[in-house]
Amino acid sequence: MKDRVILSDMQSTYNYIWNRYMSSRRLILPRYGDGEYLIMKGHKKNIATHKVTEELTDLMNKAIKVKGQLICIPMSRVYNNETHPDVRDVRSIAADYFINVGEQPIYGHVQWRGVDVQHDFNLLAEFFIGKTLVVTGNHVECKKAFEMNNIDIDILVGRKTNAFLDYKALKSSLVSTAKKYDNIIFALGPTSNILIADMVVNCRSNLIDIGGFLGLLINPYSDDEKLVKNWTGIPRRASKEMIRRHSKKFFKKLNDKIKLYGGSS
Repeated sequence: MKDRVILSDMQSTYNYIWNRYMSSRRLILPRYGDGEYLIMKGHKKNIATHKVTEELTDLMNKAIKVKGQLICIPMSRVYNNETHPDVRDVRSIAADYFINVGEQPIYGHVQWRGVDVQHDFNLLAEFFIGKTLVVTGNHVECKKAFEMNNIDIDILVGRKTNAFLDYKALKSSLVSTAKKYDNIIFALGPTSNILIADMVVNCRSNLIDIGGFLGLLINPYSDDEKLVKNWTGIPRRASKEMIRRHSKKFFKKLNDKIKLYGGSS
C-alpha cells in the first residue's frame, strides 16, 4: 500500500469527486464491494446476482488494473482508525485485496453516494446533465421514471440477473455509441466494473456506477413493491415513504439544474 492515497471516509471521497467534477475533469467511478471480492477470488457460487465463472473472475481482476479509475471500495473500521489494527473483517480484507491488485494511486469510499443524500442529490443530479446513457436491467422502471419527470435519457438494456451473459453484446453497443454521451451511468452489478474498464480508452464520457442508488431513485415508478427492499442501499430498511421522498428530491434537483444550465438534459 506504499504511495497509495486512501480516501477512507465518505466525506473525503465525496469532496474529491465533487472538486474533480467542478474542475471539468473526467470521472471514472466503479464500485467494488464484498460481492466483487468473492467473485475475484473465484468463489464458485452465485454472487451479487451473477453466476461466478472463470471468465468473470479473470475479467474483473483485469478491470481493476486499468489506469485512470477512482476505484471505490468498502472501507472498514480499521481504515478509519476506530478499532485495533489487528482486527480484521471481510471489508478490510477485501479493501486490502483491491488496493494491492488494482495498483491505482488513489482509492475512494464505496459509499460516497450516502453523503449526497444529505445534499439532496446535488452531485448525483449533475451526472444526468447533458447527453446521458443509463445501463441497467431495470429499464422499464427507469424509462418510466425519467419520462414522467420530463427528462430525456437513453437506456442500454441489460439483464436483471446474470448480466455478464450479455457482456460482449453490451460492450459492442457501448463501443459503437459511447462517444456521443457526456455521461454513462451504470447499475448492472459486477458487470458494470468490467464495462467501465473497457470504456476508459473507448470514449471520453464520465463513467459512473451508482449501483442500487438507481433503484432508490426510480423505485416509486415500479409496479413491484418487492423492489423497495431489493433496491435500496441507504438505509437498507428504508420505508416506501422515505424512498418516495428521496426520489422526489432527486428529480426536483435534476430539473432545477436543467433549468439553471438552460435547455434540457
